[in-house]
Parts: sequence; structure tokens; C-alpha cells
Amino acid sequence: MNPNLKLAIYKSKGDEVKKNDTILHIGIGKAGSSSIQSYLSKNREALWKKGVLFPKDVVNGNRLGGDNNKTLAALSIPFNNKHIIFKQNKVESVGDYNDFKDFFLKSYKNQLSVLSENNVCLLTAEHFWSMLTQENDLKELEKYIDELRLNIVNIVIYIRDQVDWLKSFILQKIIEGSDKGFKSPFTDQQLIDRLDYLSTIELWRTAFPKATCSVRLFDKNVFYNSNLIS
Repeated sequence: MNPNLKLAIYKSKGDEVKKNDTILHIGIGKAGSSSIQSYLSKNREALWKKGVLFPKDVVNGNRLGGDNNKTLAALSIPFNNKHIIFKQNKVESVGDYNDFKDFFLKSYKNQLSVLSENNVCLLTAEHFWSMLTQENDLKELEKYIDELRLNIVNIVIYIRDQVDWLKSFILQKIIEGSDKGFKSPFTDQQLIDRLDYLSTIELWRTAFPKATCSVRLFDKNVFYNSNLIS
């Protein structure tokens, strides 16, 4: 990516700044999100050659990197200094939070400055799904999207059979050693918030009514060559 490229401002007939078309993968957990993000991260430069920008996120120590855009999700919910993302970046006070937010916006705007009207931005994080469960959360996200001059044209959601999802989640916890038995780590309400796909889809469609909502089934039997990335 050429760091010397300058921000191009495109004007419409109404003399408004043109926003860059953006695909938003809200990444339901246990539905291929990590595989998708790993592929995108490893092929970031190749994607840019095709006109698709996958911006790097803010990671530990105010650096850029990572394989998803989870900080954008974290900044869209009420500030809590115990949140893992803020703990990792040593964001402990409201002052720290404001400085961190400024750094985040500056770093993203700098990366997005290379976009032209022929390019597309791609954002992905399962945290959009797991963190942003209320209308107010989505309204905060919209503010950041507007400030970054992005235009959400497509929201991609992979859904998975709820029983299979829960089995996969519990198995992961057992492997990690954080759960010792086959029991649900969620309350009924948490399960509803996470696995009521119709409500999730409606929430996002309401927040971004002009965007296409692409709902896809996470099932290896329907993937080309039984492979998600293919």
C-alpha cells in the first residue's frame, strides 16, 4: 500500500463528501469468523491490489495489527475499563478512553485515506455480533461509521444451527480448560441475545436500512469443496 497517497475528496451534486462503500461482516462466533479473518489478514496486500481495503485494528500498546476490527465494536458500547480490549491497551480512565478513541480514529482515517470511489472497505469482527446487542450500541457504531466516511452497502452474517453452535462453544471451553462439564455457560437471556438470529438480523437491518443483508448458512455441506474460504 502506498503511504504517500493522499485523501481524495469526492463531491456529489449536493456538494457532500462521498462515503466509501463498505462490506461489514458481523461475524457470529463459531460460524467460521476466525477462518475468514485469518484468510483476510494473511492476504491483506493481495486484497488491496484488487481494490479491497481491510484496515488494521488497534492492538496492544497503541499499535496496528490483528486480524479483525474488534476495537470499533468495543468503542460502540458503554465504556468499561475492565473490558479486555481496554485492559490490553491500558485504558483505565475516561481521559485514557478519550485519548485511545482519538488514536483509533486517527489510525483508521489514515488507512482509509487511500480509498477512492473504485475501492471497497471491508470490516469484520465477531464482536459486532457479541457486543452490540442493543439499539443504542448500533447508534454509536453508526456515529463512527459516519465519521470515518464509510457507507455500509452489505452486511454479511453467517448463521449456524443453534444446537450445533452450543455444542461447539462448550467443546471449545472444555478444550481450553475453562469449563469442566457439558453445561450451558449462558443464562436464558444471553442465549436469546446471541442465538435469536431473526432479532439480530432485524436489529442490523434497522440500523443500516440501505444496506443489503446477506444471511448465509454455516454448513460445510453447502460450501464449495466443503471449504468455507473456497
